[in-house]
Amino acid sequence: MSDPLDDLAEALIENELAVARLYELFAQTFEEDAGFWQELAKEEHQHARWISEARDLARTRPVEPTTPPIRLQVVEHMIQYVDSIGERCRKGELTRVNAYALARDVESSLLESRIFSLFVPARDQLRALQERLVHDTSAHRQRIAEALDTIRKAG
Repeated sequence: MSDPLDDLAEALIENELAVARLYELFAQTFEEDAGFWQELAKEEHQHARWISEARDLARTRPVEPTTPPIRLQVVEHMIQYVDSIGERCRKGELTRVNAYALARDVESSLLESRIFSLFVPARDQLRALQERLVHDTSAHRQRIAEALDTIRKAG
């Protein structure tokens, strides 16, 4: 029988990797912004590693049963949503502005930050990871929003 906390952590890791793949696709599609999207993709891969570290640390300590702050289905839905954006991009249905606007919305979810509240016994060790992840995701949202504003003003 699988562990619900482990399943949720795995889904959150996959969510980060799905976002990274989307940004890599944006880098290929919108070449004028390739560096921007490649940097964000690289950071999303780092976020997946941080969530993996948190999961691994929690595995070494007993975790008190608790209700997850998010349901697995919510994360799975987000992965499907991100994948659907990628499909629209591959079909040529997105403009440069669309890419930025959709990425801003994806970054606004902050799904990954919620999992850390589950790891109560390891909370002190995880606090730094959580703070970096939340900070990076907020920084992504801000950088994307600023780029979107610049593009909209120019066009």
